[in-house]
Amino acid sequence: MDAEERLRLRPRPDPEAAHHETRDALIDRSDPEHPKEAGWPEADVIIGNPPFLGGKLLRRGLGDDYVELLFRTFDGRVPREADLVAYCHVLDQRQRQVAQAMDAVLRG
Repeated sequence: MDAEERLRLRPRPDPEAAHHETRDALIDRSDPEHPKEAGWPEADVIIGNPPFLGGKLLRRGLGDDYVELLFRTFDGRVPREADLVAYCHVLDQRQRQVAQAMDAVLRG
């Protein structure tokens, strides 16, 4: 399994689950001309263990094209020499902010 495959969201199949996905956890490339941050599904808990790919290991593990896309997508929010898990923290923080905002709206 290569590093990009390890990055994919891989929930265990659960016959009782309403929905599960297998895809890139960091970048949504559904529109190749306009890649963007991946949206994460609503969840009570996220369990993951991204591979250690800090600084120089990013390019070796993921390839130049993917790393450049990662840098452009998260420019100004994640330092280029950061470990891969830092990108997950940015998306986790965004998910929490959205959930908090929705909670505030619903509680009114």
